[in-house]
Amino acid sequence: MGPGFAGPLAGFERGLAHAAGSLVATIPCDSPFLPADLVRRLRAALEANAADLAVARTGEQPHPVFCLMRRAVHASLADFLASGQRKIDRWYASLKVAEVPFDDEPDAFLNINTREELAHLEPRGR
Repeated sequence: MGPGFAGPLAGFERGLAHAAGSLVATIPCDSPFLPADLVRRLRAALEANAADLAVARTGEQPHPVFCLMRRAVHASLADFLASGQRKIDRWYASLKVAEVPFDDEPDAFLNINTREELAHLEPRGR
């Protein structure tokens, strides 16, 4: 990936720029086993913690692209990207973030990019 690649933050910024509502959820397209209550749980944590952003976590591993953020963080993100920065963790460090445990669904955030990867999971009840 070249120096102009902005990664997932570029998608976040575009979503925030065009959002009609006050909250924006981000979920990658290669994760088919999402919890049915993902957004509900993220929103509960966002509101309970008066956070800017809520992110899914399993164990000690945050999953930064599975998040719910307030549209109000758009200016912060636009400035961050304009400064040439691209690291999602660095931007998150500038916000009030609530991490939401999903230890009850440890496979929920796997990315599946091929039929072979999906077939490998089928014996596990998928």
